[in-house]
Amino acid sequence: MGHLTCLEETLLKEEDLDYTVIELPEVCSAGSAFAKRHGLSTKFSSVINDDSEADLIFCSSAFQYINDWKGLIRQFADVAPKAILMSDVFCGNFSTFATLQNYYESKMPHWFFNVSDFINEFFINGYTMISKSVAIGVRDGNVDLLPMDNFPESNRLKTSSHLLFLKNTQII
Repeated sequence: MGHLTCLEETLLKEEDLDYTVIELPEVCSAGSAFAKRHGLSTKFSSVINDDSEADLIFCSSAFQYINDWKGLIRQFADVAPKAILMSDVFCGNFSTFATLQNYYESKMPHWFFNVSDFINEFFINGYTMISKSVAIGVRDGNVDLLPMDNFPESNRLKTSSHLLFLKNTQII
């Protein structure tokens, strides 16, 4: 194993990192209790405050459930992080649409985004996509493609995507 660079050493110092999780109130309550039991300094909130600060916003497998997704992108931009990493985003070359997802005994709206519109919304808010990669899912213990046979072929995705955006002032 090689030597760590100064950057890697800095990133590995947990005391230098400040984690804030933005989630539903029920998740915040459970997360806060867990963090307290285990002596973690992670903070939990159900809202993005006007005074929120972050170097990185990481959003994983959640954007598809946000009705006002453009408003949330604006909220992310208002925090002004250097980078925004969007993981497991359902986007493709079709018009943005929502459908109902069966979720246990209920149904919830699930968004599928036009990739160009999604990327452009970040651009409008001061961020440029610098990386897009395939997100492979594990379902029932198997690595597989998205089960989308119930959609018209023109609206199907094989995989979701990971997208990394940098604040325009960070791009050299």
